[in-house]
Amino acid sequence: MKHLKFFSNICLLLLVLTGFSCSENDSAVEVPVFPSEQQVVTVKPGETVTLTFDANLDWKLYSSAIWCKFSNDLTSINGEAGTAISVPLSINEDTWSLDDEVAEISLYMGGEEKVIARYSRNGFTATISDVNGTVYTEENPLKFEYKNGDVKNIITFSANFDWKIEEETLPEWIVINPESLIGGKGGKSINVTFNVPKSYWVESNTGNVTVKSMVSDDKLTIPVKYSGLPEGVVEVDGVDGNPFWWKIAADGQTFWKDGSLDGSEPEKISLPFNFNVLAKDNAYKIMVVEQYEEWGYMFCAVNENKYLTLEDSGDGNVKINSVGPNSDSERLAYIVLLNNEEYNSMMEQVNQAWGDYTGILLNEDATDLNPNYDNKVVFAFKQETSKVEMPFVITKNGFEDVTCEFDSESEISKYISSEYGIDADNICSIDMYSQTYLSVSPKFMSGEPTTNFYGAYYFTHSSTGDDVYFEGGATQTGFWNISFMVPSSSIYIIFNDGDTYKALIINVIPE
Repeated sequence: MKHLKFFSNICLLLLVLTGFSCSENDSAVEVPVFPSEQQVVTVKPGETVTLTFDANLDWKLYSSAIWCKFSNDLTSINGEAGTAISVPLSINEDTWSLDDEVAEISLYMGGEEKVIARYSRNGFTATISDVNGTVYTEENPLKFEYKNGDVKNIITFSANFDWKIEEETLPEWIVINPESLIGGKGGKSINVTFNVPKSYWVESNTGNVTVKSMVSDDKLTIPVKYSGLPEGVVEVDGVDGNPFWWKIAADGQTFWKDGSLDGSEPEKISLPFNFNVLAKDNAYKIMVVEQYEEWGYMFCAVNENKYLTLEDSGDGNVKINSVGPNSDSERLAYIVLLNNEEYNSMMEQVNQAWGDYTGILLNEDATDLNPNYDNKVVFAFKQETSKVEMPFVITKNGFEDVTCEFDSESEISKYISSEYGIDADNICSIDMYSQTYLSVSPKFMSGEPTTNFYGAYYFTHSSTGDDVYFEGGATQTGFWNISFMVPSSSIYIIFNDGDTYKALIINVIPE
């Protein structure tokens, strides 16, 4: 019995040892064996790379980036244990930016995981190109040129990243049109309008426009270049609007734009007034063309004048110092700007004409500017007159002018105003001796008359008066004009053009 019990214990021990040995062998088979070194590869979009590895157990691979996918177009794939297992990976442009990125490939076996490869995708090179796809560089800068009276550039930006222009870093000689977009998405074309202010037109300039990524701190600079004002071009800075027409006050102290689109009161500008001429090497000439008050003909001068005083420093700074007062008819004045070649050509013609500008700078009868020079005008002025236009033209004895006066206070004037509805601006009076030969012409503005000479009446102070019998008769010598001998008693004469009445009171002077 004792031997049997010992034998049983020996058998049990052998069973335990056998079981322990089998369990230990089974566990050794399940332990995953991972590659000892990581694969590190630099890749770029469009490439296909192959990952090769050994796996002692069934495996699964994971990619940490969507731009690095397995052959199944997914970021995970699985397979069976083996040696020299080859798995292809495709590199694409998903989430491609200016920054470098790394995709990690993790191997999962037997409940464990390890990164066995890293693929580094470099960030793309930021570029901005024109509408033709040409990238802006030092050799291909963004260019500005004077064209058709302006210096601007409408740029079609096509960037390969989300971008925006940093306006605060723009060169001082460039501004962006307020209506332009100053940012956009990568791959989308955006038009941006740049302008060069007039004050920078003369000289050439260079600089850079800074473009910033909207998703990182990366920046890109675009070289910009302006070639300056071409030779022979002359421009003006400081004069707003069309040069035609400006009004000058009769006293010569202020001027303003004649008329406004909204009917508002125009802004009046005080003299002196400065403006700038823009020309390469200051190659320009300023001329003043003015109207003779007494004859209506025009007078031409370079930096000279009759009543408009102009000061030109020769370096582009021009000042209208003053304009003389005007007590005669409305008069015209022009400030004309020419380049040196235009001026010399014109003066050659003038010299051949013995100093006469007629048919050259002036029109054929020298009463106005030659229309061929309208596009050379900086200012076209009409100066008002302080002279009051009287409603009648009167001469006595056939040659001597007679000036009448407005009459709104006399008893007969008040009677005429009430009886005929004539306002004070159309009632005048003169004092005249009897038997003076007069010619009277009213000034009407309302077109063709229906009646020209309406009637003449003696003063009665109590009625419409009696018809006048002119001593020696009355003769209508023109469309409006009547001529007669002044009677021995005071009279008033009424004219009518169908719409408006005018009255002339003739107070006979006692002899």
